[in-house]
Amino acid sequence: MKLLRLILLFAVLLPVQVLSMDLPGGHVLKQNDRGEYYVENSGKITMIEPSIISIGYNKKWILACIRNIAIDSEEKRMVFINLQNGGTTDTINRDNWKRFEGIYPDLTGITLKPLQDETCP
Repeated sequence: MKLLRLILLFAVLLPVQVLSMDLPGGHVLKQNDRGEYYVENSGKITMIEPSIISIGYNKKWILACIRNIAIDSEEKRMVFINLQNGGTTDTINRDNWKRFEGIYPDLTGITLKPLQDETCP
């Protein structure tokens, strides 16, 4: 009985990491215990929030499609990390993505790998 309580205590206290995959630039794709995917940098700072639907990368960028759930809407948008300077850019909405595609044309060549059963813009 005491052993069972001890096992249950450790199960509750230890966070469960279901998935972890290395990405370029010291970043890591992780999945939390709720099945949500997110990206952390080498300093354990979350660079892309836990709502990734699909992700891809090349030598310059990590690109992700995320789901943003707000009180009055659920919008999907693109977020990308510049691996040269570590900056993260959130396109905020689908319309802005077209502008960023024009500014950074090498983003359009990145193939996104689906992590959820949803489509992205």
